[in-house]
Amino acid sequence: MCRYTLVLILMTLSLSCGGPEQNIALVSTIKPLDLIVSQILPEQLKAVTLVKAGNSVHDYSMTIDDKKNLSRAKVLIKVGWHLDDWLGKEASGGAAFIFSEEIPPVYIGNDLEYGADPHFWISPKRVIDALPALTEFLIAHFPEHADQISKNSRQFDKELILIHEEYLTVFALRTEMEFFAYHPAWRYLSEDYGMKLLGHMHSAHSDSISSKRMKEIVDILSNSPNPVFIGEIGIDSGAIENIRSQIPQMRIIYLDPIGYFSEALSYSDLSLYNLEIINESIAR
Repeated sequence: MCRYTLVLILMTLSLSCGGPEQNIALVSTIKPLDLIVSQILPEQLKAVTLVKAGNSVHDYSMTIDDKKNLSRAKVLIKVGWHLDDWLGKEASGGAAFIFSEEIPPVYIGNDLEYGADPHFWISPKRVIDALPALTEFLIAHFPEHADQISKNSRQFDKELILIHEEYLTVFALRTEMEFFAYHPAWRYLSEDYGMKLLGHMHSAHSDSISSKRMKEIVDILSNSPNPVFIGEIGIDSGAIENIRSQIPQMRIIYLDPIGYFSEALSYSDLSLYNLEIINESIAR
């Protein structure tokens, strides 16, 4: 009897504390996806992100904890377009929502190894495009929360439309500004909002740059009357500052493509953070 009572007590304590093996509802490969899903998923459902701050989203190596989380999660949210190929076979068995199957990508010639730029979340318009399918997917896998998911999705959609309209307004204000980007991902703003993007410094998979390419960039920006260079928070800005030393009229702005550095709590926060910085550069 005493032994039976002890077992019951231990089981109760384990359940009350949640335990290390409590269920995970959802795993996102990278933070921008987590920021998007967090605005739809009910708060009581546990969600985790695999790629942590300070790690590359392109060549991430999963930890033991990552693999455990994947095995315990009910669903996986991933980008596709080869961005999260580092998942390997770890995620082959579970249900997955893949954004690349729902969104038209931006193609950048031969600059990207696989032809399509995976950084779709740079543009609120692309997130709007994927929202109905994402909502349907979450309802299908969490039917007990269907009403809350639907309600959250409708609210998120309203926010996204307002943010989308703000982006359109900002880029329509000053069409004389010409941007040059550190990374090709910002071409989504060129495609969807009319940003005048002269080019970009690096490909998606390489940070190396030759002296010949540096000279080409300086020549391009020297011929622009109002150049703005889009850097990214957390990168080495030495090359960008070197360019500005040769082009005094060039402005530099630092945006956050991932959400770690601005400490955004939602996708809406991240989008508005970047837009505010862009708007300030245009207004000055």
